[in-house]
Amino acid sequence: MTNYETLLVGILSGLVGVVVGSFSTYFFNKKYFHFSLITESKFKLYSFLWKDLSNLKKQGKILWRDASSINLRSFSKVFFKLEDSIENNRLILDEEDYYELKKIIKKFKEFKIGKKILIQRRQQTDISPEDIYGLINTNSKYKEQYEDLMKNILIKFKRRIN
Repeated sequence: MTNYETLLVGILSGLVGVVVGSFSTYFFNKKYFHFSLITESKFKLYSFLWKDLSNLKKQGKILWRDASSINLRSFSKVFFKLEDSIENNRLILDEEDYYELKKIIKKFKEFKIGKKILIQRRQQTDISPEDIYGLINTNSKYKEQYEDLMKNILIKFKRRIN
């Protein structure tokens, strides 16, 4: 091989290295950028969902202390907002988290229905104190269940975003 050919092979090898290096850097950066977007989207989603869950829990405490139609309406607004948010973001949610959130929603719904029945029954004159206490105890169980489920999902959410 002549000096000219050796020089030409060296130049071509260098160009191929630069081109391959540029392509690999491009694809790495593109993949990293895509990963970053998904990670950031999940972080925001989980943060917003936790905020909505916390707001619903807060409204649940208010409804627990004072079972009134006004407080039930406030609770229901936050409940439906959270329920919609879970469904609207199912694409980004991990399947396991989606089903855990559905369990929490179910317990909140049972609590809401129980409080609605309690409010309605309190307006009746023929209800016994035992019936009222029974409804309160049932609602207490629902409240404990959604609070326990929230503790569990908080741990899972923290793992997802860390």
